[in-house]
Amino acid sequence: MKRSYRFFNFKFFLIIFSILILFFIIKKTLSFLLSSDYFKIKQIINNQPEIDLSYLKDENIFRLNFKELADQINKKFPTYKIIKLNKQLPDTIIGEFKKRNPVAYLHLNYYVGIDEEAVLVELKDIPINSLPLISGIETKLINLKLGQKVQLTEIRYALELIAKIKSKKFFEGYILKKIDITNLKEMKFFIDGLKVIIGEEIERGLRVLELLLPELKQDLPKIEYIDLRFKEPVVKYVK
Repeated sequence: MKRSYRFFNFKFFLIIFSILILFFIIKKTLSFLLSSDYFKIKQIINNQPEIDLSYLKDENIFRLNFKELADQINKKFPTYKIIKLNKQLPDTIIGEFKKRNPVAYLHLNYYVGIDEEAVLVELKDIPINSLPLISGIETKLINLKLGQKVQLTEIRYALELIAKIKSKKFFEGYILKKIDITNLKEMKFFIDGLKVIIGEEIERGLRVLELLLPELKQDLPKIEYIDLRFKEPVVKYVK
């Protein structure tokens, strides 16, 4: 019985001793990783010189909080999208960024672009007449700043419409000028001066329009609008 008790004590002591040794090793390893010059950032690979990350040099690569860094970059450079931001041991930071390009614009108290992810971007050096205007939700866009994402269902539908029109070869020769999303059930857009009411069924509506436009090509100047929301499209002529 005593032998069994002694064996238990020895085994318990061995476990505690092993844990202490392991803790000591982990502590020393962490101390080395967080303080060694070997892991100080020496190289920054960045495809956008405008985004200056040189201030990160000599920082310990393991102390760097990449989520906080990404938030700082998004705030300071709202017109860029982070494609890649990671570390390459022992001493390199790799950043890949892409300029956000507007696919449409909004008219608030000023003109502002909006990209495919619904992020507000500058219209610098981009003529607004080369982009479609998204209208009808101005009162819902209050106190927004560049770099912020517009979290509105209406905007999501408008951007989906733009993306689908761009993806269809049929519409390559047409110019999309405006999308009115005041009421999604009556969502409409203007293409080459033609008013088209499409509603919420974007894909179905565009398929119908592809079939309809060639038939109406000669009559387009006489048409007030086309309504695609019904089983049979409605073509309203100017009186």
